[in-house]
Amino acid sequence: MKFFLPILSLLVCCGVFPVAAGNLPEPPRWTIPAEPAMFAAKLAAAAIDGHHYVAATTHFNDLPRAFQDGYDADIVEAVDMRERNLEIEYFGVDLDGDGRRELFLYSGECGSGGEGWLIFQQISGKWRKIGYVFGSPGFMMHNGKVGIIIGHQLGARETAAAYYELKNHKIVHLADVNVFRESGDWKRPTKLEIRYLQP
Repeated sequence: MKFFLPILSLLVCCGVFPVAAGNLPEPPRWTIPAEPAMFAAKLAAAAIDGHHYVAATTHFNDLPRAFQDGYDADIVEAVDMRERNLEIEYFGVDLDGDGRRELFLYSGECGSGGEGWLIFQQISGKWRKIGYVFGSPGFMMHNGKVGIIIGHQLGARETAAAYYELKNHKIVHLADVNVFRESGDWKRPTKLEIRYLQP
């Protein structure tokens, strides 16, 4: 997936991917699965199976300035991102259905629960940071939008996940879900708990 192509605007299957400045290669093309009927069923399925991202790579020093400025200065220094010209994974997803993809960039943080991701949106022709998530992102359709679901395995019988959506140029944490199952049977949950954090 390593390729380098100067682009300003390309049409892809997940929407227009505009880059205001710099030489950021186009992310891979992929599609969000069709929308299941019930929100609870979608959350449970996504928490268990998550439809995860497919990323392209670039390097920190090759990112346009608008993206570099969105990084936490302490993390940039601690990880030596500039000196090492750290490899950055990134991918684009149209979260709000406007035909333009929001951009997820690796934040430089990682751990047993996944990686940190900075999320950028193009607003009035400029890329702006609108949120952050930590984990391994999956995506699901809900009410015509693409929600972000971050799942974490809690032992053999439980999966916990957080659900986010893009609202008013911000990534908002809307719900938490816990999926319980019999040991070893991943596809047949026995109990589902959902906590709604936002109306």
